[in-house]
Amino acid sequence: MSGAAAGAAAREGAIVFIHRAGSSLLLIGVIIVAVTFSRGGAAVFAFAVANLLALVGILEYFRMLEAKGARVFKFYGGSAAVIYVSAVFFASYLRLPDGGFEHLALVSLVTGLFILQAFERDAGRAIGNIAGVLSGFVYVPLLWSFIFKVMYYPGLDGRWFLFALFLIVKGGDMLAYAVGSTIGRHKLIPRISPKKTWEGAAGNLAGGLIAGLVIWRWFPCGMPLPHALAMGAGLNLLGQVGDLAESMLKRDAGLKDASGLIPGIGGALDVMDSLLLTLPVLYLYLVMAG
Repeated sequence: MSGAAAGAAAREGAIVFIHRAGSSLLLIGVIIVAVTFSRGGAAVFAFAVANLLALVGILEYFRMLEAKGARVFKFYGGSAAVIYVSAVFFASYLRLPDGGFEHLALVSLVTGLFILQAFERDAGRAIGNIAGVLSGFVYVPLLWSFIFKVMYYPGLDGRWFLFALFLIVKGGDMLAYAVGSTIGRHKLIPRISPKKTWEGAAGNLAGGLIAGLVIWRWFPCGMPLPHALAMGAGLNLLGQVGDLAESMLKRDAGLKDASGLIPGIGGALDVMDSLLLTLPVLYLYLVMAG
């Protein structure tokens, strides 16, 4: 490659990176604002943003299913996503005991899905129809609802732990893109994500560890250094798994992005993917750390 061509490619890569980073930071910024003002009457903003992302995310998942020729109850699935995330919000915000409210919502929504299928004329597609909605429900709203469980965790300010998660996962993601696009040579799993490299993954992990140090030093989370580093490494790696999982789904559906909602990134799922698996683990850490 000539010097001029290499320079042009580098400039193009830089423009793509700035575009991608800007779009990602914009959406993450909206989520951070929602998390910041999640107390008192302003909690309605966090409620609205989380529900909107859950709705858009599950509809994007259904778009992938439809690309595979599946029949999807989109209206019911979207409504179920909003109802369940809302139930978890109220259960967490109001500190309702034992999770009974959200469990009631979950059982009711699953029961309603079977009733809806019972009235379908094509009984031969019952398993596929039900499995499609249930898989989307588990993948998006059920996992995403843990954002409220962390946000309103009893006895501490869960907002700082969410800020820590965003720094670990999204900070590492941007560092991964910068490293992978400049020195990335060895493909990670090309059949799933052709552009991801081992160098980028290592940069991502390094970003997670740096974030762990920042959290230990400056975040009021009260974590000892070993916990902060373990969280930085563990959540970062799990976030990378979540990113690859969504890439695998898009690859199977023959789609480049979950949607064209966000310029430079794709859809809501393209931003949420690395958070969906990490939020429940972060909540589990809070429970076990006690």
